Amino acid sequence: MKPGNKWIAAALVCVFWAAAPAFAQDESSDREADIFGAAESAPAADAAPASTSRNAAPEAATASPAAGPTSGGDDREADMFGGGTDSQSSKPDEYNATPTPRVTEGLIGDKISLAERRLDIGGQLWMQFNTSLREDSTGQNTTLSGPHLLDIYGDARPNDRIRAYVRSRLSYNYANPPPLIPGLPANNQTIGIALDQLWLKFDLGQVVYITAGKQRIRWGSSRIWNPTDFLNSQRLNPLNVFDVRLGVDLLKVHLPIESLGWNFYAIADFDRMTSLDSIGGALRAELLFDQTEIALSAHARKDTPFRLGLDISSGLSIFDVRVESALVKGDRTRYWKGDFDLTTPIPSVPTSFSRENEWYPQVVGGLDFSVKYSEDDNILFGAEYFYNHAGYPDGRLTPWVLFQNDYTFLYAGKHYGALYVNLANPGSWNDTSFRLSNIGNLVDQTFISRLDIQQTLLTYISLNFFASVHYGKTGEFRLSLDLPATPFTNNQPIKVGAPITDIGLWILVNF
Repeated sequence: MKPGNKWIAAALVCVFWAAAPAFAQDESSDREADIFGAAESAPAADAAPASTSRNAAPEAATASPAAGPTSGGDDREADMFGGGTDSQSSKPDEYNATPTPRVTEGLIGDKISLAERRLDIGGQLWMQFNTSLREDSTGQNTTLSGPHLLDIYGDARPNDRIRAYVRSRLSYNYANPPPLIPGLPANNQTIGIALDQLWLKFDLGQVVYITAGKQRIRWGSSRIWNPTDFLNSQRLNPLNVFDVRLGVDLLKVHLPIESLGWNFYAIADFDRMTSLDSIGGALRAELLFDQTEIALSAHARKDTPFRLGLDISSGLSIFDVRVESALVKGDRTRYWKGDFDLTTPIPSVPTSFSRENEWYPQVVGGLDFSVKYSEDDNILFGAEYFYNHAGYPDGRLTPWVLFQNDYTFLYAGKHYGALYVNLANPGSWNDTSFRLSNIGNLVDQTFISRLDIQQTLLTYISLNFFASVHYGKTGEFRLSLDLPATPFTNNQPIKVGAPITDIGLWILVNF
């Protein structure tokens, strides 16, 4: 094992004994690499979509922005956290690797060497220090938050065709700020333990590949909005350094067609299953035609919307163009209409309505292009637009939707837009990356602009400093409240100043 692994193994056993959690493999996702500076590689014309798609987990490696090179030729951390090279085959990486020469098991040293290749233990530590300033901020009401995450994994490969993976997460927050709006749920949990991933992967004749258990998965090629990410109940927060969502309980069957670069998936969705009739199902086909990838997907489950998805990514001249769209039927989310005004003698409050019998679309369009300004350096420019038919046409009801716990960040409005610039490792600054991004809710005309600076230290430590500014009118990204005491506010006045800036320092360590 790598130096110090025996101590990590002892700690892992203690965590397992205390909480019986499990650990997981990160899904393949190049969004974070593009945001925070990992080099992009164009897929070969005959490459399978699995190597370019965001559906690769756990077949492909994770592209985490903070990953550093591994030592001793060991690529397991690259598989888990990024930094490795994606396979150009639609088969999982372990099937494409050159077989390891057999060792003489009669010798103790050979047995130890064999065990090192069969089992690896490691992890990732993410420490956050955040603060926000609002128009009414003082030293007494300026909030601080310090959520920390520790992931520890165990990765066992008895041979090249079997892989078992377990990953657990310990969360700790030494500073839990009160809810922004009185009456909303508060997060008072200081320490928590969760099972992130626990899966087994094997093949049937090296033709069909099976992954069973709690695993990472993500569909959709867009960077900010992913309406076709059907299997995750929680929406991705694109402002995080990496995808912090936990895995999903699935049985995934993958059939690659290597000669065409095509991939087909059939999935049984067991996540949050309560009875046999609550098991969901999903189908996905990823088709590669020259430099154009087309993904077709569908998901159905009792008491959840029926959804169809279309995802197209292609190269057009100097542009990388993508369109991601979903068609939804049977949405049981509670929506609101009417006026929200508590200052009148007879307060006006919205009424709820349902879209359960409606078909409605969600469409994302985006493009990227790179400008080469030196022999080894490029600057990436990108833009995205999101049309959300189920979103609200203005920001008048945003406070009420928040009160009712029906609000979803980045999915509340009808029209959104984003612009971003990524400058990775400029000049001789090979360990530094910069990203400037701007996201706007176009219907309530509120915006957030953010600068991220990422610095790699000592190979394995990634420092990410960010500062964001809120501006525009009153709405999603610049919410302020001044409500009188009424029964709707628990008979107490509510006054919340608009946000001005957010500042944070995040530390990410892979080991």
